[in-house]
Amino acid sequence: MAASLNKRKHRDKHNRIILEGWRLVNEALMAKARVLSIFYSDPGLLDHIDTSTLPNNCLAQVSQETMETLSNAVTPPGIVGMFKRPRQGEGGELRSNSELENPVTVLCDGLRDPTNLGMITTLNM
Repeated sequence: MAASLNKRKHRDKHNRIILEGWRLVNEALMAKARVLSIFYSDPGLLDHIDTSTLPNNCLAQVSQETMETLSNAVTPPGIVGMFKRPRQGEGGELRSNSELENPVTVLCDGLRDPTNLGMITTLNM
C-alpha cells in the first residue's frame, strides 16, 4: 500500500499524506500528526527524530530500491513518513516568525519546476 501512495489519487482515497526527509517527518511529529508508518533506508536518520513516542511497529527499515519507489524525489531522502491527513483545524500549532532564531536565506540555481520553489519557500518560512 505504501508504494501506491506516491500517486495523489491513492493518497486522497486513503486519506494519507507522505512526507519525505527527516525535517518534515520531525515537524509532523512535533505538530502531533498521527503517524502511520516511517520507512527509512539509513538508520542514522532516526537520530534526528524522537522515536520514543512512536507507536509500536510503525518503523520499517527498507532497501534503497524500495525507498526509491516510495519517494517522488530524484535523490530519495532516506526517510519517508506516512501520516493520516489532518482535517482543517486539527493538529499542532505552527511556529510564528517571532519564534525563529535565525533568518533563512534560500538560493535557487537551475530550478526546473516552479512548484519546487513553492515547496522550498513553504518549508523555510
